[in-house]
Amino acid sequence: MRPGPRLPRQRRGHDPRGARIRKGGGSRRDGRGHPAPGTGAPACGRSLRPGRGGRLRRRQRYQRRGHPGLLPPPRLQRRRPLPEAEPRVRPATTGAPPIGSPYDIATLRQLNALTSQFYEREAASFSATRQAPWRGWNRALDIIAQTDGTFRRHPLAVLDLACGNLRFERFLAERRVPIASVVAIDNCPALLDAPDSAVAFRSCDLIEALIADDFRASLPRATCDLAVAFGFMHHVAAFPLRIHVLEGLLDSLRPGGFAVVSFWQFLHDDRIAAKAATTTAAGRRAWRLPPLASCDYLLGWQHADGVYRFCHHTTDEEIDRLMAAVALPFREVARFSADGKHGNLNRYLVLQRP
Repeated sequence: MRPGPRLPRQRRGHDPRGARIRKGGGSRRDGRGHPAPGTGAPACGRSLRPGRGGRLRRRQRYQRRGHPGLLPPPRLQRRRPLPEAEPRVRPATTGAPPIGSPYDIATLRQLNALTSQFYEREAASFSATRQAPWRGWNRALDIIAQTDGTFRRHPLAVLDLACGNLRFERFLAERRVPIASVVAIDNCPALLDAPDSAVAFRSCDLIEALIADDFRASLPRATCDLAVAFGFMHHVAAFPLRIHVLEGLLDSLRPGGFAVVSFWQFLHDDRIAAKAATTTAAGRRAWRLPPLASCDYLLGWQHADGVYRFCHHTTDEEIDRLMAAVALPFREVARFSADGKHGNLNRYLVLQRP
């Protein structure tokens, strides 16, 4: 067998592929980026990635010192200290709810927003169905007149909470009740049929004032002869807030003044009760609301789609608890039911400030 051709003798410091090798090894690479032969790099099971001479030198130094393993442990990098975190300000929707409230602040505001949007959207049609006075108003006025014989002998200072379209003021005019001044408060000016120069209207979101604990600042103090809240208490979504409404009404009265409040007991009507269950389920799905508390519902309006208002059915037992929880002094003059086909849709309270 003929011997093959003799290969040229490799000179020290040269690579037959044309790459010069530094004495003592190093990180020189050939034209393809691989470690040049003769650099003293020990054999290993892994192929080094091209272009990482620093890693190769680290490994060589580490192994020349007699340490086992392929690579030393990674170097720990000194990190800059993080700046001190600024104190986070909690948004208003995550504040602490009133003690005893079944809902957090965000849910209370969401329920209030649904009700406000309902009245803004359906103001005209809703006002058209709220023109006649409630029969309970006549009875309440007669009870007050029987309790205080001088009540109608002088012009009255009146507070109308959640006044709506001012139909209670028209009722007083029809009954020829002398009026000195009227403070009417609501957050939906669109409900007003026509401005009345004798009425001082104040635009105020009463539910938001209750949530923000700023309710009493929105009301007169100790100057009213008569303070009323009709069709409002069922929109207040927590028992502690309903207490604040009663205390605010009483606080607005002069000594001897009267407060009249109505509580909607709509579950006494089977038709409304059936609709309430269906509408509540649809409204919760549409607005991703949590489960509502006992006697709390979402009601729609006629045949309108996508509009909801929060409504609470107040039981007689709850009214007893409200009376026991009010901190201000008062005297319960009367309690009766009126309105609706069977005369039981509203429960009235007549209170007097001593």
